[in-house]
Amino acid sequence: MQFSPLQSRLAAPLLTTPRLLLLLHLVVLFLGSAQAVEASGSRIYSPNKGELHDAINKEYGPRLPYPFDLAGLDASLIKRAPPGITGLLNNVRENRNVRPGETQHFVFEAIHIFGADDEDGENTNDGDGATDSIQARDHGNETLVYDLNGPDDKVRLGKPKPAPSLQRRQRNPKTVYISATTCMQPQRKNNNTSVDPPQISLFVSTSEDIQKPGPDTPRSGRLFEAFDEGAVKLSVNASGDVFFSISAPMRNDEMFEGDWNFDVAVSTDMFFHSYEVTSGGLLWVDSDSSAAVLTTRNLTDTYDPEEVQQIMDGGPQYVMFVDSEDGWATRGIRHSMCGLSQYAPMSAKVAGPFGDKATTFLTTRGPGGLPKQQFHFTNLDPKSTYLGILAYTGTETLKRQLSNRAGGGGQIFQATQFETKEGDNCKIITNLDFCNETEYAVPANDNRFTVSQLAQFYDEMARDKYRYFERQLAQVACEAPQEQRYSLVRNCTDCAVAYKKWLCSVLIPRCEDFSSENTFYLVRNVNQSFPNGTRLPDSVISQFPGSKHQHSRHARIDEEVQPGPYREVLPCEDLCYDLVRNCPSSLQFSCPRPQQAMFNASYQVRGSGLTCNFPGSVHNPSGSSVLSTSWTLFYMAALAGIGMISL
Repeated sequence: MQFSPLQSRLAAPLLTTPRLLLLLHLVVLFLGSAQAVEASGSRIYSPNKGELHDAINKEYGPRLPYPFDLAGLDASLIKRAPPGITGLLNNVRENRNVRPGETQHFVFEAIHIFGADDEDGENTNDGDGATDSIQARDHGNETLVYDLNGPDDKVRLGKPKPAPSLQRRQRNPKTVYISATTCMQPQRKNNNTSVDPPQISLFVSTSEDIQKPGPDTPRSGRLFEAFDEGAVKLSVNASGDVFFSISAPMRNDEMFEGDWNFDVAVSTDMFFHSYEVTSGGLLWVDSDSSAAVLTTRNLTDTYDPEEVQQIMDGGPQYVMFVDSEDGWATRGIRHSMCGLSQYAPMSAKVAGPFGDKATTFLTTRGPGGLPKQQFHFTNLDPKSTYLGILAYTGTETLKRQLSNRAGGGGQIFQATQFETKEGDNCKIITNLDFCNETEYAVPANDNRFTVSQLAQFYDEMARDKYRYFERQLAQVACEAPQEQRYSLVRNCTDCAVAYKKWLCSVLIPRCEDFSSENTFYLVRNVNQSFPNGTRLPDSVISQFPGSKHQHSRHARIDEEVQPGPYREVLPCEDLCYDLVRNCPSSLQFSCPRPQQAMFNASYQVRGSGLTCNFPGSVHNPSGSSVLSTSWTLFYMAALAGIGMISL
């Protein structure tokens, strides 16, 4: 290469210094190589140190006595993506806008799929496309290897690599996972709620001939997948570069305004964004007229204390978004984490209170004492239907979880439907000290008790009853040798646990609206006025004759709480059977049979949905991992002829 007159004049003062002369020589060679690579028409989409060294050494190898570092140079001067195509890295999300009728194009290069040294069969890719080392030039029996990630970019010696075989040059296809989510969508104009914003679409090509797939490219040469509720995911088997595009349809300007904004990511590990269409993940525990409690399944199925403590110390792993079932705020983006974060009217994202509407925390309350995450939403509208959408983010906050890692975009679960009650005489109580598995709506009266006072009232009533049982159990030889105890397989601890479950379920009624049409629920207290002073018409009261409908299960509820008419979700019959099974016969516990009149006023059989009450019961038990099996058929024969337990 010849210096220009200007280059010669600038270089003259430097030629007396060997090191500066060498540096200048390298810079000139570098600029020449950049021009050569660019002029050759090679399709190179993003920088890669290994390919760059190989290209320059091949072109200028005889002129270079040693390898040199290009890490500090602007790689865009040497390798550029074709105009209009953005190169993506593994598990690194890209956020873009797309206007109506436009298409954004992306490429995921083979270098990030198969590794920097794929041509000779050895993968030195560290997962994000950077190479650990680059082979330079042979020097006798040893090869100088330039370590780009080592301290001070030091040169080390290594054995020369064998020439690549034809078999190694043949790539085995690898799965590439492409996912994207809509973060913002066109907004409705003129109070339009009848039509949702149109969805954008994903187009994918693995052909070198279709580098910009889209609506106008032949169908035979590309894959197509429309976004579903603001999200899309598609996997392909790749043997080379993968080209894909996000395309926006034309917009009805009379109904919508604005563009789309989306996150897109590609991975060789798993989908960066994911969503479930079959499992809701959320369990609807209960609700009253203005609040609802929902919970996840158990976060572990092991009773290992160390694992349980590790989960509790890790903090909440999920976030939850809430919208009205007929609301339009989240329509079109219910599978998108970033979209729900933008549009959901209510959400619980971090531990503790979130505004004045939501609280989430980890708890071991409930059946089994295993960790689960609970959500408590308030300020809801009465007699309304909502959608709760659960999203997994890991143990960090939502913002930190959307990071450059496999699956970093989170997972959205199918929406769970829940409802609020119509009347004000049922209120949710939680965090009871004694009945620590009790968490549902109970008969209430805001004029006489706050929610915390109501919880204390029911909890103390159960604790007082339990003290009488403790005195009776103390008469049993619980500490006697095993052969002298009342059972070879049960002990007094089993009896105490069964009694507490039974007592809290029968002493603290689970309350539903009087207007409920569920025939499993028992009408109570029809003669009393509602807390607002109104009464049921005589024509309605006459439809419920019999003492079981005239009052609550316990007189103190009618005397002190005065909730008015309501329906009770009766305790499950197997709570009584379990009590008889676990306790000594000397305590004379017995249960009524379903054919007897006392049974219909005391218990209910389990069925589909919430037909009866037990610790940990929820409205959508099909999604519950803690739902226990009914013992009805098993115990019916054994309990035939036994007396009755009821309160």
